[in-house]
Amino acid sequence: KMGANVIGYSLKPSTSPSHFDLLKSNYKTVFGDINDLDTFQNVVNEYKPEIIFHLAAQSLVRYSYNNPIETYKTNVIGTLNIFEAARFSKSVKAIVNVMKMKNGFGDTEKMIKWEVMILIVHLKVVLNF
Repeated sequence: KMGANVIGYSLKPSTSPSHFDLLKSNYKTVFGDINDLDTFQNVVNEYKPEIIFHLAAQSLVRYSYNNPIETYKTNVIGTLNIFEAARFSKSVKAIVNVMKMKNGFGDTEKMIKWEVMILIVHLKVVLNF
């Protein structure tokens, strides 16, 4: 309605049928992994977004118990990859980063402080302040 060209970037659905299939949206979707910086950077360079809405995460608590490294990599390194791709993009003007403030690792407060510290350091580099 407002003239925005929406591009989705996500992993391929792992089930069939999936919510993705049921949505039947008409926007462009690119399947990829935010842990793959080169691929994500190529998508940013190709589609030239002005705003990136980052909602990607591995948020399943039981899965995180069994796969803590993959979970942390997706939630922290994947987020940093998005900021890094934006840093080298001439088109990106803003990133809306959505974070869940609870996890299945135990000491949530320490982990959140560490994650926020990483993002602040990276933002200082990205925004030059």
